[in-house]
Amino acid sequence: SWTGPLPTWLTFGSWVGGDRDGHPHVTAGVSLETLRHQRRAILRAYLAHAERLIRSFSQAVNLVSVSEALQQSLERDRQALPAVAATLERFEATEVYRKKLSFIHARLQATLEGDATVGYPAPEALLADLRLIQTSLAAHRSPWAASGLIEPFARQVETFGFHLARIEFRDHRDKLAGAAEELLRHFGVGPTPYRQLEEPARQTLLGEALAAPHRLREIPPSCRHDTQDVLAQFHAMAQMQAEGGPEAAGTYLISMTRGASDLLIVLWFKQLAGVERLTIVPLFETLDDLARAPAIMTSAWTHPAYRQYLAAGGSLQEIMLGYSDSNKDGGYLAANWALYRAEAQLAKAAARHHVQLVFFHGKGGTIDRGGGMSHRAIVAQPWAAPAGRIKLTEQGEVISAKYANVTIAQRTLEQLFSAVVLSNLVEAPHERRARSTVARWEAVMRELAEVSAASYRALVWETPAFFTYYVESTPIRLILEQGLAGSRPASREAAWTLSTLRAIPWVFSWVQSRQLLSAWYGIGAAIEAFVRDRPEALEELRGMYRQWSFFRTLLDNAQASLAKADFYIGEQYARLVRDPAVRRRMFGQVRAEYQQAIKWVLAVTQQSMLLETQPVLRHSIQLRNPYVDPLNYLQLRFLAEYAQAPTPEVHELLRLTIHGIAFGMKSTG
Repeated sequence: SWTGPLPTWLTFGSWVGGDRDGHPHVTAGVSLETLRHQRRAILRAYLAHAERLIRSFSQAVNLVSVSEALQQSLERDRQALPAVAATLERFEATEVYRKKLSFIHARLQATLEGDATVGYPAPEALLADLRLIQTSLAAHRSPWAASGLIEPFARQVETFGFHLARIEFRDHRDKLAGAAEELLRHFGVGPTPYRQLEEPARQTLLGEALAAPHRLREIPPSCRHDTQDVLAQFHAMAQMQAEGGPEAAGTYLISMTRGASDLLIVLWFKQLAGVERLTIVPLFETLDDLARAPAIMTSAWTHPAYRQYLAAGGSLQEIMLGYSDSNKDGGYLAANWALYRAEAQLAKAAARHHVQLVFFHGKGGTIDRGGGMSHRAIVAQPWAAPAGRIKLTEQGEVISAKYANVTIAQRTLEQLFSAVVLSNLVEAPHERRARSTVARWEAVMRELAEVSAASYRALVWETPAFFTYYVESTPIRLILEQGLAGSRPASREAAWTLSTLRAIPWVFSWVQSRQLLSAWYGIGAAIEAFVRDRPEALEELRGMYRQWSFFRTLLDNAQASLAKADFYIGEQYARLVRDPAVRRRMFGQVRAEYQQAIKWVLAVTQQSMLLETQPVLRHSIQLRNPYVDPLNYLQLRFLAEYAQAPTPEVHELLRLTIHGIAFGMKSTG
């Protein structure tokens, strides 16, 4: 029997049309058109669903009774839509449920066409009509129809509204700071240019600006282009909320958040533009920023203006944790430990300040960008989903792989949902252990992370010859030239360097050369340093692997990356490096660390081969990799040709090999 609807536990958001961090083509107009496109798409889906239900409900009122509330709603529909009512009387005079669904269809069509007189003003009105039908069916011997036919439609309306997915805005903190400096000068707030101030003075100045009744209904034409763009974002957000409701837009993410002042800037812009509802989301990306995140958020949570804003939203704070840049910054092991510690310390700081946290996990598809087995990862991190709240990104090809097939999509959501439930309702094994044991494990991880990061940074950031090796032994230049590294420019600046290169092309290029350096480098050096001269240390790591799900998931994911790598193919790419000395030194060092990583991962996991306990994944990799090899050889040949004569034909062939290798390796970046 149908006992009423369950709470909505899943909603969707999108950065399409909203993420302008380094993306010059995303404008306020694009954001507005994206919302309107989404609105048309979901309303057409509702119309199709209503049509299917109209064909299903043929019950006649003389055989099946209906509720008085439903009869009254039909009378209101007749008055609002007399032409539709006249048509229905001719064909469906006694079929009351079909008649009500036909009125719903007519009102949805009017909503799609923008007819505010008879269309639904909000999704709640459509949902109310569907609930009327459900209640009547349940009360008159049709509970299955209420739960099996109407409930899926009602659930869609609750989940997608009239906006389909919440459009989220994102921009870089430096751009926001530049806009704030110009606007503070425009309003005459503060004698010193904003960006010349230290963090405490910035917070004080923004507190003064927030206390003033400043509004900008129109964007000053004298402002710089970046400032106009920032203001246009917030004006667009206000318009999108007016058109699509408060859920249509209203999340603003701050890339590379470095201080509480970054959050206060967005709060001030919200006030200037008159945005009704806004969720301000700091994004912590580098190792240093993750380490400083608790202090930054404590500073924000104790600022009077921000505290007032937070209280108005139920003291709910969303924080995004970046998996990609932290990995590029310090390597796989150090990045994962930094994320673990940041979650734990942020959760404790939030509890002290009575703040409810939502962690937004900025995962990519590959393991070195946070990908891997999501269920295990959530369960392994006890603070990943505080109070059952969690938010995840899914990138391009991952969406297709996980959600294009209905059965796989259902299984994916089941895994995520069960992981959140387990991490909140079932006490994690490590929580049942003595605090001294957990503290010791964390101390070991801290030591491993420090050594791993030092090894990784010594190669990537402190060896001058490494950049030459990287550029010449991977197809990174071609990836950048062809714009194959996502929808945004691959570098934060026109003249790219290793520092300005985004994490996606960084990972993508290592996948192409089959070295996958970013997904494992530093692990072998860390374990070897830990067990050196300590006979009992290896057994301690083995115990951690058996008993601590975080450490086990960390090494199991690393195994997958090590198994995917192929250093015979990688050596062929290394031969593209023109300087023999650079080639021998760099490739020799990378290969030695690869072999060391395999040796020590197998020693800790007590396996005879990589992925011994995951035979399906091991077999999949073993089956798939040989089919990718010919594409690598084609790419190697034409990379050499392209360097000599960059013809359109060679260019196209290389583009095809890049796509083919990415598809075969099931990894882009």
